[in-house]
Amino acid sequence: MATGPGERYDFLLSRRGSVATIAREVTDVLTEKGYRVFVEDYDVPLAANFIEEMHDAIKNARDLVVLFTRDMSSRCTPDGGL
Repeated sequence: MATGPGERYDFLLSRRGSVATIAREVTDVLTEKGYRVFVEDYDVPLAANFIEEMHDAIKNARDLVVLFTRDMSSRCTPDGGL
């Protein structure tokens, strides 16, 4: 996983709900394949401004992976809102 501001990532992994185990597995597979992965759960310091950290990570990621539970998908509206 990359460690500094402005570093480039192959993937940004964000999750919502109870999919932490799946997120860890996806991260492990990607890093084993040599990809650089920014993981919201591990790479945003507790004292940091979450919005700024995620904004920087999104700008510096090639692809975005979002995992969420089936529960969350049932709350989505057709226009993409929650």
